[in-house]
Amino acid sequence: MINLKNGIFPESDDEVWGEWIALNSAGALLSLIESPNIRLSIKKRAIFTIFAPPDQEFHSFDYSNTDFLNSLQNWQNNREFQLDSLKVIEKYKFLEYATDLIIEFFDILKNIKDYSHLPKLLFYRDCMIFLLKKLSQKEGEKVFNAFSLLDLRDFVLSERGHPNYEGFEKILYEQEIDKSWKIKADSIMREIINNEISDQKQRVKNTFITYFKIVTRDNLQFKDRELFVDQIKFIFDSKSVFLGNVTLIEFSHIMTRLFFKEDEELSLKVINYVFLKNQNELIVHNNDCLDLLEGIRSQVGTKNKRLSVKISTAINEYNKKQTQASELRAISNKDLEDKKQKVLLKMS
Repeated sequence: MINLKNGIFPESDDEVWGEWIALNSAGALLSLIESPNIRLSIKKRAIFTIFAPPDQEFHSFDYSNTDFLNSLQNWQNNREFQLDSLKVIEKYKFLEYATDLIIEFFDILKNIKDYSHLPKLLFYRDCMIFLLKKLSQKEGEKVFNAFSLLDLRDFVLSERGHPNYEGFEKILYEQEIDKSWKIKADSIMREIINNEISDQKQRVKNTFITYFKIVTRDNLQFKDRELFVDQIKFIFDSKSVFLGNVTLIEFSHIMTRLFFKEDEELSLKVINYVFLKNQNELIVHNNDCLDLLEGIRSQVGTKNKRLSVKISTAINEYNKKQTQASELRAISNKDLEDKKQKVLLKMS
């Protein structure tokens, strides 16, 4: 465990460091890194203080100085300040040192079942996301290996339901992260699913559905299409037995990214699953869904009569409900106009 009290920094700095802490807030730590007149050991101590957990055992400053401690905790919980600190550290060539600190502190805290550490774990995860954007493949490898694809709440709560994979979602949808890290994260998720299938673990269905919902999330503009198509292939192969029902909304998120002419075989596989294997009744919710189904019906044509009939039934039912709603609105509007006219007659 990293510990300042075990001589990680020169003892000769302790007195002046304590004096500086007594006169400043955490926001001034960056000025120490930026100043050309500050010696290296002090700069490193400032970086250490920025990233160390708020527990007293990690710090050499006087813990009775609650003003500095509170400002440090507030600063660490502010995402804008987090990114500012990393940008300054990158500018002054201390990113490698900061990376090692972040990885070690993250590893320490995630092995302690303490919910109070969750904000700090989230802080480290945000830092790792930043680092994956900035570091080379070689340098980023140790960050990726330390990064957790799980929801960080799984580390701080002693009892949780089936695992979530918020970390995977973060990497997948972070726009500036290199595609190679997204592919690697996706490969790990597939390996987890395949291993659970092989071991016949009961939670495989939950893991698989979680993966599906992350992949088909609405925020698709940041997704690489090639990777997305490959993910959909993985989902709708023989493993779709674990998928259960797919909503029309989720289906529309898939089909807006698939190109029927380029991905016809996969598109038809998805369409057949959603419309012929789903147990739920196919219901059109809005005009966007209507346009989507009409487009699919025209593409499928006479290739699959059963599918065409089911889509036509859903479209007809939606149009029928829209007509009924329109008629009710017309009646309501007429009643309102009649009442207005009666009031005006009384006023004449």
